[in-house]
Amino acid sequence: MLATHTGITADRTMPTRNITLTDQQHALVDSLVQTGRDQNASEVLRDGLRLVEARERIEQANLGALQQAAAQGWNDVAAGRCIDVAEAQLEDLIGQLGQQAAARLAAPGLSMRYRLSAAAQADVVDVLS
Repeated sequence: MLATHTGITADRTMPTRNITLTDQQHALVDSLVQTGRDQNASEVLRDGLRLVEARERIEQANLGALQQAAAQGWNDVAAGRCIDVAEAQLEDLIGQLGQQAAARLAAPGLSMRYRLSAAAQADVVDVLS
């Protein structure tokens, strides 16, 4: 039974699952519980699953950004906003572009800014707390 803030009790059961851990994983779970980091093995595993969920969201966001960049690149090629570079000159061009990017970042008053979604902000808070 679960007592709620209204004083009404309700049955609340969580699904259970049997899992197999390596000796190292078992020792880690025990250590996290014994040190008080988590109150029990279920908390340890739920915390780990939250980290997996956060990583999945980050990977999806990265994939989306790469797909958007690829689409922009193909649009630029279709619009003629590109240059042809011989394979022999490719490394030199990449080096020049790297130097240009570094110079832009070193410009006075320029800083890198990132915009995080609410879910990503919550993940950062979870990881840091």
